[in-house]
Amino acid sequence: VIITALSDLTVSVLVGFIIALIIFVYKYGKKSAIKAIFTGAEYQSCVVRNHRDQLRLQHLGKLSIIVQLHRYLFFGSVVGVKDLVDSILRAREEKHALDGKIKYLIIDFEHTDGIDPTCSEVLVEIVKACHHENIVAVFTHLGEKCHRKLQHVDPKLFNEYGMHFSTQDEGVEYVEEAILLWAAQVRKRWLIFDSLKRLH
Repeated sequence: VIITALSDLTVSVLVGFIIALIIFVYKYGKKSAIKAIFTGAEYQSCVVRNHRDQLRLQHLGKLSIIVQLHRYLFFGSVVGVKDLVDSILRAREEKHALDGKIKYLIIDFEHTDGIDPTCSEVLVEIVKACHHENIVAVFTHLGEKCHRKLQHVDPKLFNEYGMHFSTQDEGVEYVEEAILLWAAQVRKRWLIFDSLKRLH
């Protein structure tokens, strides 16, 4: 009102728009984009498995982590996700293979309202960092618009660095199958020796 009285209406509208934008960024920047975090032991797919495989997945579920995002994602809010992934990568060096040394990262977008271009660049950086550390990054519930924005940043994203599934359950199922296959291969190598065969 003061700016309108002292200057032109266009200037006051422009100033009001800038103030509203600053308030929006401040409010969303304070709140985390992460809704929930689960390990593979805490969240399993709907696939019916035998009792032995269920026990294996409960034991080996520490090898995967699920990060659920929410709200509208932009650079300010998604930086927290990047910090989380960086902390996982740092902690990974200190852990043993079955003590939470992450091999799979699932990022779920079911509860998000959309992403902006700057956020897309941060997400692509996260996937590339995971790929460099031999961690498989999986996106789930990624809408067509978000999918196009990510591919626009890097067309090779889903072919070389990361993966995408329609639902979180499909992504978790893929990870579970990969973990069970890895466990079977490890078990075969262990059972080369007669003493370990008897113990098994």
